[in-house]
Amino acid sequence: GIYFKPEYMNKESQDVKYLKIDSRRSFKDWSFGFTSRNDDSDVFSSNFVTFVSFGMSKKKKYYNDKIEVDVSFDGYLPPSEEDGRDVFEFEDKFKVSYQLTKKLRLYNVGEISKLQGKEFYKAKIGIEIKL
Repeated sequence: GIYFKPEYMNKESQDVKYLKIDSRRSFKDWSFGFTSRNDDSDVFSSNFVTFVSFGMSKKKKYYNDKIEVDVSFDGYLPPSEEDGRDVFEFEDKFKVSYQLTKKLRLYNVGEISKLQGKEFYKAKIGIEIKL
């Protein structure tokens, strides 16, 4: 159905900082709705801008559930302050994990983003322990 997802980001290395709230309606793997985002230096002020957003999320398991692949994409159309046109922004995320034992998984997480005019990526490798 319907969901609200708040998120605070402060990626100092890329000078990307915001507080956003996604409110979307989901249909199967797709979601459509609006995002309100505050880009001010004080992200808790009331200076939010609202724009169209959409996304897709897919999760699949392979080899008797030993391998899990989780992929998501979020796209945003915020207004541009430079020349009055809309500028497309996105976040692509993936997670691949492999079951070592019933309580232990090895995983790889990655993200490729273009937000506030900055393009960046991150990747992690780790171990999940189920308690």
